[in-house]
Amino acid sequence: MKKFFKRTLGISSVLILGYQQFCYADVISTSPTEILFVPLTFLVGFIGVIILIISAISFFSLKATVKKQNTPGYDNEKLSTLSLEEIEKKKNKMQRRFYVWGMIVAIIGLIYLGLSNEISEVLFFIPIILFIVSFIVRLNKNKKVSNIICVVSVALVCLMGVWSGVSNKMIEDYNKQFLQYQKSESSHWSSQRYVSDVEGLINTAIENNKSGRKTTFIYKNINYTSPEELKQLLNKLNINKSYSLNIQYDKNYDYIETITLTSYINQFLRDLEQYLRGSQRGSMVKSLIQLARNKVDYYDDIEINIVYISETGQNTTINLNTDNSETITNLSNDIKAAKTYDVYLLEESNDVWNIIITSNN
Repeated sequence: MKKFFKRTLGISSVLILGYQQFCYADVISTSPTEILFVPLTFLVGFIGVIILIISAISFFSLKATVKKQNTPGYDNEKLSTLSLEEIEKKKNKMQRRFYVWGMIVAIIGLIYLGLSNEISEVLFFIPIILFIVSFIVRLNKNKKVSNIICVVSVALVCLMGVWSGVSNKMIEDYNKQFLQYQKSESSHWSSQRYVSDVEGLINTAIENNKSGRKTTFIYKNINYTSPEELKQLLNKLNINKSYSLNIQYDKNYDYIETITLTSYINQFLRDLEQYLRGSQRGSMVKSLIQLARNKVDYYDDIEINIVYISETGQNTTINLNTDNSETITNLSNDIKAAKTYDVYLLEESNDVWNIIITSNN
């Protein structure tokens, strides 16, 4: 018994050290050996599954043959008959095949789960140790106990795989309810995520946070989690405006934990941001109009409208791409340098932007 435990402990220690070194090397660099590891193990696993399927078919075929031979009326002279020795040899051969390839396929699946961070190191080594114990028991000529331990180990790996799949699906469905509102702005210069339907996003969060797992929204350094708080947030937001998204996941990088909302500025208009911070002096608004004119002259694929709402509520819309210079100049002259104006950017459609300028009474 002491020898048995020494063997188990020794093999387990080698595997643990090897696993830790492999993971450490994987973090530092990717060698050609590691690049070949994944496709090679996949190929071996695929071959193993095929062998197990063929073995299962052969096993049931053998059972059917034996049953047929034992049926009254079976003609032993005309039909081929398997002796008890032949049947036993075939059974032992199939058992060995099931044992070896079942263990190989299970270990490959276990390695995949481990390297994908789907299971902890403790869970990783439980089936490995059981496989080692099964092998040592088999060397001691106790095949029945060895097979039972091996089956338990394989079943444990299968349960881990199923749980991993179910867990990942739950995480995917949870995150998808928020990510469906996310849009991506990508270019050679930047990549930014934003949401144009902020009302739909917040309403989804309100329904989600009524029970179970909750996601917190952050806007202007204030947290909103409960349905009542999220309703207050929705009242503060301009539902016709786009907002940038900064998504933070939990410590395991699984579920979305927080979503931070900030005003969204298109990448081509990023240098206008300093002028689009709510209340601005008229002199800054004049500079904004001139800078916006320069933008449409430089970028052919972007369209900017200036929507000016005067003190009397009169609404004037000017398209910087098509309206003449005199119209734009007249609008700029109407802006009083000493007065203050509320200014914000609104996306009307793809690459069409409205700069809303409202005169403060």
